Amino acid sequence: MKLSRLRGFSWLIVVPLLTALSIWGYRTAEMYRELGLRNLGDERLGGMTLHNAGVLQLRYLKQSLQVAILRAISTNEDNGLPRVHLFVQEADIAKLDAERPLSGQQYVSARLYNENKFMRINARYRGDFAVHWGFFKRSWRIKTKREDLFMGARKLNLITPKTAFNYSNHMGYEMAHLIGLLAPKSAMVNLNINGTHQGIYLLVEQITESTLRNAGRLPGDIYSGDEHYGLDVWHGIDLPMFESPGLWQKVAFNNHYPETHIAPLKALLTALKSDDQQALLNLIDADAFARLHLWEHLAQSRHIDEKHNWRLYYDPGRSRFFPILWDGLPWAEHWITKEWREDWQPQKEILVSSLMRALHRNDRFLAVKNNVFREFLDSDKPNQLLESIRELNAKMKQDTLMDTAILSAKHQWVTPEQSLERMTDNVDIVQRIIGNLELQLTAPTAEADPLPVVHWQGDIRITQDTVISNPLTIAAGSRVTLGDGVSLFIRNRLLIDGSETKPVVFEADKGRFGTVLLEGQLANGSKLNGLTMSGGSGYKDDLREYSAMLSIHDVSGVQLTNCTLSDNANYDDQLHIVYSDVFIEGCHFSGAPMDAVDLDMSKAVISDTKFENNGNDGLDLMGTVIAANNLRFFANGDKGISVGERSQLDIEDSTFTANEIAIQVKDDSLVSGRRLSLTSNTTALHAYAKNWRYGAGGFGVFCDVDFGHDKTVTADKSSRLRVDVERCPTLTDATADTITQLKKNLKQQ
Repeated sequence: MKLSRLRGFSWLIVVPLLTALSIWGYRTAEMYRELGLRNLGDERLGGMTLHNAGVLQLRYLKQSLQVAILRAISTNEDNGLPRVHLFVQEADIAKLDAERPLSGQQYVSARLYNENKFMRINARYRGDFAVHWGFFKRSWRIKTKREDLFMGARKLNLITPKTAFNYSNHMGYEMAHLIGLLAPKSAMVNLNINGTHQGIYLLVEQITESTLRNAGRLPGDIYSGDEHYGLDVWHGIDLPMFESPGLWQKVAFNNHYPETHIAPLKALLTALKSDDQQALLNLIDADAFARLHLWEHLAQSRHIDEKHNWRLYYDPGRSRFFPILWDGLPWAEHWITKEWREDWQPQKEILVSSLMRALHRNDRFLAVKNNVFREFLDSDKPNQLLESIRELNAKMKQDTLMDTAILSAKHQWVTPEQSLERMTDNVDIVQRIIGNLELQLTAPTAEADPLPVVHWQGDIRITQDTVISNPLTIAAGSRVTLGDGVSLFIRNRLLIDGSETKPVVFEADKGRFGTVLLEGQLANGSKLNGLTMSGGSGYKDDLREYSAMLSIHDVSGVQLTNCTLSDNANYDDQLHIVYSDVFIEGCHFSGAPMDAVDLDMSKAVISDTKFENNGNDGLDLMGTVIAANNLRFFANGDKGISVGERSQLDIEDSTFTANEIAIQVKDDSLVSGRRLSLTSNTTALHAYAKNWRYGAGGFGVFCDVDFGHDKTVTADKSSRLRVDVERCPTLTDATADTITQLKKNLKQQ
């Protein structure tokens, strides 16, 4: 009787069991259809057997149940990683899932919950390989509105981790920043989609022009070297990236050239094919590529290879390629065996691309590499790296236990306990790798004898483009005459020893000369005193552009004193300073058809200097920090000073008269001013947001300002200007106190 009563309740066991079996069977069949039958077992794209699909789905159901129980009893789920909330309509998710992976490449409308508001975004799946679209988590690409950035970027990725310990690529990006390598911003987060917990994800910005600007680099071409790998393997495209420029795609552009312009990439691949070592070193920044090689050793990574994961930035300010780290996948399980404690030794030489192999045939590059490795080992950076890993391990412990699905790089199931063990082991693994770096060092090479100094005196005539690689001095009273279109490229220290009565004159023989260029670290400490220059223009070819009559690129400690520049034409600037530190005193800039002085990504101290009767701006700043005093801006056709693109200006005791706009500040830039005369300008102060990539307008604090009869001060809704504050700020004060508070107040409105 009792047994028959129990049989009446058997459905309480049978129904849930049959339901679970049905779900398991359906999901197993679906995974096998997507990753086995459709892809014909291609493991590069996620090939899958029916047995493997069944095992993975069974473990996923078990882990999902455990996570649900843990989340139900947990009280501190948000004390670890930050949480990102993505909302996508179920109908749109069905569209993305319809015929993966191709169906997932079309954007759908979505929402992102951020800072107590819903952001309108577009979202889609991303990634060629099945790890991104074929298993339990989908990798996402999100694109915000221009006026509503997330993490300072418009395009970001939410990527399902590809290793047993989840944070591989994030820690790789952090390590890149630590050693001075260009890399995107990233973070480890928990992702919720439509309120449902998805587990741990990597949030990383998509590499775009914004990546460069945020890193203090000029906008320029970025070449992506894996656009024809992955999905295109299905169509038989399986060539090494360095074989042809047609296998690369531009993802950012230098707008001074057509979008189709790829001359720098062609030159690089030509030098590589012909093994022209001199041309190769002229086209790449040896220090940056040595840092990439250091990163590969620390990461024990072979993931930046002949086929994919290359991002190359051609810097227009330095005319050289710099690598940007992307998807390096450090410390992956298939590179570091389970028995690493017993017999594993870090690989001594990781050379998995033809570019790196070619560089390692060059003694000059090897000397630079040796210096980079030694600098790292002699610094505190190894300890910082290990401490960062320890901190991330502790922060991710609880979230790892609650992850719904952790897969290894080979698509094998990993339990949370195994993942935590792998995270703990990683500290010791990296410590062993660092210890192994000593084996990479070689004996220091003897320094080359210094080049002899070249002395110019009297009349110097230059009739063709000329490169000066030696230190150069020019005596007082000398006159340098350049032919029409002729440029002078100086790539060592320059000393101009002019005076008020005996200036050193640069002028055109007839027509307009090109540019006089001072470039490179060998030119550090150059001094230009008593220089008078007129009649120049600029220079541009397929690989480089110098937009001023006098161009200073990538030089530290330059002094320009008692200089007079005037009467340039055809190009944008009279004096263009890029990636340099300069001191300007007692100079006069006049008669420029466009901007007189343009400073990009530089630092400067300017005093006792005049900017008069220039067609556009007297002083134009981008990503630059300047301290200025006793300047005069008169009758400039646009701005006296344009402070833009995250610049900082501290100015005092200066006059602005008869300019269209005295001071304009925009795009997350800061100005502090004291004891200024702003009279007879059409607009005295103007602040606004021009470039959406900076996410803010202009901010300024001023005191003791004489506006004359017309006080015209305007600011848009993204900007703030304060005039006649009680305490006159310095730049440091303004940045630390008043300006910071202004930005906070703006954010709250």
